[in-house]
Amino acid sequence: MFFLMFNWATHLCSKFWIRRDRVVAVSCGDEHTAVVCQSGRLFTFGANEWGQLGLGTNQGVAKPSCVKSLKPVRKIAFFS
Repeated sequence: MFFLMFNWATHLCSKFWIRRDRVVAVSCGDEHTAVVCQSGRLFTFGANEWGQLGLGTNQGVAKPSCVKSLKPVRKIAFFS
């Protein structure tokens, strides 16, 4: 499975591959996205002004990054 992402700043598309780990949930905010895989890994990317990506920094991330501070999650709730 792969995601086709669009980078608004550069107007370039890129691909994000997840091998042998099915995506079970996707949540999108105005400028950031979270992806949960069947193994429980959480990937986030996008704007990060307030640290909302959970990566320990407040710099934006263009490509999906695994949130290593979390152990694999079994359930996650998304709010809109």
